[in-house]
Amino acid sequence: MIISNYNNKTIRVQSEYMERLLLSSSSPNITIQAKIGDGTTYSKTIVKQNYWGIDLTDKVASDLVIDSVVFRNINTDKEFQIPIDISLENTSGVIALAIKTAIDDYMVSKGITSDITVTSLYDVYMLEDLPTDFLPISMSFVDEVETQNFTYGDEEDAYFIDSVLCINPSFFIETDLIDGVYTIELTGFDGTEYFNEKNCAFIDVNTKCQVAASLKALINESTNTFVFDKEATATYIHMLHYGLVIGSNCGCNCDNMVSAFTELTALLSTVTTLNTSQNGCGC
Repeated sequence: MIISNYNNKTIRVQSEYMERLLLSSSSPNITIQAKIGDGTTYSKTIVKQNYWGIDLTDKVASDLVIDSVVFRNINTDKEFQIPIDISLENTSGVIALAIKTAIDDYMVSKGITSDITVTSLYDVYMLEDLPTDFLPISMSFVDEVETQNFTYGDEEDAYFIDSVLCINPSFFIETDLIDGVYTIELTGFDGTEYFNEKNCAFIDVNTKCQVAASLKALINESTNTFVFDKEATATYIHMLHYGLVIGSNCGCNCDNMVSAFTELTALLSTVTTLNTSQNGCGC
């Protein structure tokens, strides 16, 4: 289980077990428990559903043309594009049929059994009865750079893209992703066995810039021979930050990680050399 920061906006959690769970024919739920530092533990359950959804509301408003959909073979980890070529000016029923036909025809041409179900609710399209061991990833559009992801889960603050769990700041009652040590625990049952995974990681949005502001002081300290202690402030700041980065996703040191971040934050708030007007650094 690996926890990471995606674009300073979302926490992403990767786990090989997630693929098995999402493709299970049973009806498992996935419970998420997560907290920042030693704060409140928030919990939510993603209930098993039978479809992967994609909201094309904005794309329909722009009358775009669907270029292709991307699927991934979970056994080979290879992604491939399936051409669609239909305008979103058409009715939802026509669009859904075009998506189904394109996917089925492509899969069958590769020797893969496929009888996918594609339905729509307003401008949200839902893919069910996926070919075995294949997951839908995204949809691309003609003359449009950005793609749209298929998602699993109806919750806005916790859902899957591919087999990656995405947790938004709203999960923690926050509007933005904040710096800290995040501890995340996942539990579930796939109809055969239970699983439980837990890990923690340092999520760094602004701290690295604040640490970088003491780099000149670190260089000055390193030119002197000294017995290291906390009086060598810049060195201690950088060592704490390095420890948080290197200690992430080890799973065995979460309490120490929280303590290290607390101490680092206290140092950064008191050291005058971290004024954001100095060295062009600071966030």
